[in-house]
Amino acid sequence: MLRCPLISLLIVFGFFAGWTVGSNIAALAGLGFGSLWGAFALGVIGAYAGWRVRRRAFDLLADPGLELVGAPVDPRSLGRQRLAVIIAPGAIIAAAGIWFVKTSEFTPLWASIVACAVLALALSGRGGAVAPGLGQGSGPRHLAFGLLLATIASLYFFSSAPDGDDAFYLNLPVGLKNAQGPLFAGDTTLGETGWPLLGSNYKVEALPTLAAALSAVTGLPVIVVAHAVLPALWCVMLASAAYVMFFAFFRRDWLWGALLYVLLLVGLGWSFQSYGLHGIVRLFHGKAVWVSILAPLLFFVTYAALRRRSGAGAFLTMGLQISALGATANAIYLAPLAMGLVCAARFFDFGRPATTTDRLFPALFLATSAYNLLIGLVLLATDPPTPMQKFDAPIETGVWSLFSNKILLAIFVGAAGLAALAALVDRRWRFATLYAGAFFLFAVNPALWDLYSDYVTGNLSFRLFWAAPFPMLLAVGAMTLTAWAARVARPAAVVAALGLAVSPVSSLHVASFGFSPLKTDDAAYGAAVEAAQEAGSGRVLAAADVARWLPTFEAAPRLVYVRADYLEQQRSRAPAGDLDWRMTLHDWVNGRAPLASTNLTALLRGHCVTTIILDRDNSSFGTLAAQLVELGAFAAGSTNRYARYALDQNCAGD
Repeated sequence: MLRCPLISLLIVFGFFAGWTVGSNIAALAGLGFGSLWGAFALGVIGAYAGWRVRRRAFDLLADPGLELVGAPVDPRSLGRQRLAVIIAPGAIIAAAGIWFVKTSEFTPLWASIVACAVLALALSGRGGAVAPGLGQGSGPRHLAFGLLLATIASLYFFSSAPDGDDAFYLNLPVGLKNAQGPLFAGDTTLGETGWPLLGSNYKVEALPTLAAALSAVTGLPVIVVAHAVLPALWCVMLASAAYVMFFAFFRRDWLWGALLYVLLLVGLGWSFQSYGLHGIVRLFHGKAVWVSILAPLLFFVTYAALRRRSGAGAFLTMGLQISALGATANAIYLAPLAMGLVCAARFFDFGRPATTTDRLFPALFLATSAYNLLIGLVLLATDPPTPMQKFDAPIETGVWSLFSNKILLAIFVGAAGLAALAALVDRRWRFATLYAGAFFLFAVNPALWDLYSDYVTGNLSFRLFWAAPFPMLLAVGAMTLTAWAARVARPAAVVAALGLAVSPVSSLHVASFGFSPLKTDDAAYGAAVEAAQEAGSGRVLAAADVARWLPTFEAAPRLVYVRADYLEQQRSRAPAGDLDWRMTLHDWVNGRAPLASTNLTALLRGHCVTTIILDRDNSSFGTLAAQLVELGAFAAGSTNRYARYALDQNCAGD
């Protein structure tokens, strides 16, 4: 059965890699919507290439022989002396973690982990023989794979954690469908001309073009394609990836590992940048496709390819990096970094004296990132980030943004410490120690943080954590450490992960439950639907929760604003005189800054605002409604929470 999930991964991501290349060419060359037929042709070629490489991929990935898994180690066999050597540096890491909680100083924690990794490598000596292959074993039953897929699909389709940025992400494919000129020629969220795209990096993402194309071909609304059709595919891909990886790791116990991984994807946080919030519950976003599927696969395939010195593996790694770029522009740097960390660890991880070929292959393997790096250079040369696209975020903020409470931070520190000291437990686990060292030296390094922020990430460096597939590695580590008592300990680990998944730290904590193929706020979305249908040619001014859904419709009205932070990001590039009045009305309709009735009348009538939606839950609702009635607006519709007012005026020629 291994072949079916693996072949599905090869075909789907082969197609998506080809589509990404075609979409990038069309977008960067300023071609029109019809040029996406060329992207489709390249996608078909990519899918065929994936099919052609299936046999070599199966030989490579069915038994990668990962040293970090190895044979079971009974902690009772370690002896007091070795336990003391392990516990002492572990206590130092724990103390540094406690210090970070109290002071938010990350450098001592970082230094303790790196120092302990160096110590572990020095004391463990050269790695032992490569861990023997696990053999083919008995394949899992179809029922087990079905259970895994049903679990993933249920977690996605029966929970809803809407994202305010869908105002932009869904408007991208809507704008592409409606565009008469070049792809991504400008921002279309406001329904106005002359506004530049919020960021040039979005031109290289292929999910918007794919959603637009599927919507145009099938006739389905963009939101249905983006929130239901594509995520259904990603659910299948996640189940297939988890099966392929964990069957290679643990054979008959693969389902325990896969379930553990899925539960960790849900349980590891609900803060904005956490793994948990960018896991299963938001598979409608490309960042979740990276965190949940592509980052783990890239780690897995890169390691297997380096171990076997496989040209087919290099081809697969390149395809995964291009697919990652299509999912999220962050993969311009995240995909090369994720692959490079494995190369750096593997460069020093040999169980015998290394030959020149041993050393050279991981270095040459870095060439598989050429496409992503080239795209990054093109964007930097043609449209570098504007000042408003940069946000100051020190490394301590990055850590807290991912691990937003003490429980998750303890899991992170504990896992990092165990990985750093893994070589002391068993020499075959040197790779885990080397990888931990590489991650903290090259990705999460206080000395490099500002450089990354200024020249690579635009001060969004907390996303560097996403270069490591932490949920997958945590699941693999837990399965490995419990191998000596697998029958009891592995189910217990899954139960513990289930407890984390339903705890207040989980991403489910911010989700609502019930069948929800569309991830929207029902009340606000319903009000937005009514407003879009009744708005006419005038502009719509809506409370923030409603405004964010208005640009997601394919017949969206003109808008005063969508989100305040979008206006701020456009401050240096917005059409002259077309920003301040929008910010003023945003502040008024959300009860943040009152306006005199004469000024309000001048703004609403001067900019042809014909529909106003107020939030009844806003403490200023009564005052705002009275002002509207005073200047001649009348109630045009109402829901339990939102009240819609209409203002008659002639907008011809506006």
